[in-house]
Amino acid sequence: MPTEEKTVQQSEILTAEDKEVLAAPPIQEPSAASEASVQDISRKHQELEARDRSILDALDQMLARQAPPQKKPQPEESSLEKFCIGMVRKGAGVISLSLVLIIMGIAVICCFFSPAPDYLILLKLSPIAAVLIGLELLVYQLASRSKFRINILALAISALIIAGCCTMAVMLNGSYTESTEAYNNRSIAAEIYERGYHELRHAADIEEISVEVELNPNGTANISGIDALSADDIVNITVTFCGSYANPKEFASECKTIIDGYRFLGIPVTSFCFISETKLSSFRLDVNGLFMQDYSEAELAEKVHHIYIENVDSLKDLEDHEFETQETGETTEARR
Repeated sequence: MPTEEKTVQQSEILTAEDKEVLAAPPIQEPSAASEASVQDISRKHQELEARDRSILDALDQMLARQAPPQKKPQPEESSLEKFCIGMVRKGAGVISLSLVLIIMGIAVICCFFSPAPDYLILLKLSPIAAVLIGLELLVYQLASRSKFRINILALAISALIIAGCCTMAVMLNGSYTESTEAYNNRSIAAEIYERGYHELRHAADIEEISVEVELNPNGTANISGIDALSADDIVNITVTFCGSYANPKEFASECKTIIDGYRFLGIPVTSFCFISETKLSSFRLDVNGLFMQDYSEAELAEKVHHIYIENVDSLKDLEDHEFETQETGETTEARR
């Protein structure tokens, strides 16, 4: 019967499983001896780990002592710091040379482009080079606190530049002053001539007037003109007459008219020279200073140098006589 067969098979299977369980060795419960051995093993393992750790620490310390010390990372230097370090390495004198070049270059440019240059400014600025070099040496000494390098080449170049600028300043200032004074003298002389022409052209028989002016370099007439003439300025006037005069008194009267005319114009004349030469007569009068300008016509007539010539032949004879006299004098001096 099928139900009974199934039960018999199940009983046989269970019996096989039970047999396997029964055949396996029984599970032994841990005893006290086994627990002690486990603890001993773990303790020895911990001791080994501690000893290994101590050995490794000792090795790390030994390596740390023998290894070179690590350098700390330095911050990057700025461009200004690099420039200063480079200047210090080149030595004292380079910075002062640069400043001297800049200052003198600017001064020369200003002199060349100025309408009224003062070339002596280069000579006046030259002591600044010594000040700059002294300051640079002082700064280097304070910064280094020991011996420092001096750039002899830079100092020599600075000295040459200063010497060259001073020499150029003296030469240019001399030439500029001479040209300026000559121009001012010509300008004042031309103005005096023009004023005298307009005022005296109908007062006397004048053939020619020449004016020589030598202004005081430090006077005000150099800037203000003819109205600023003073006693420090020299004005010499030479007047040549074209008329004929019968006697020195007439010639002196004509000269007095010219003197009074320039006094009326307000021009302080230092000296006058009046000349009148014809075929038959020669008159000359030199009036120097203010005292002679105040002379009357009679007093001036006494100072006139005059010569009367009757004919041309006598004039030629006089010239020949003067030539022979000069030759005789030269021969006498040669013999002596």
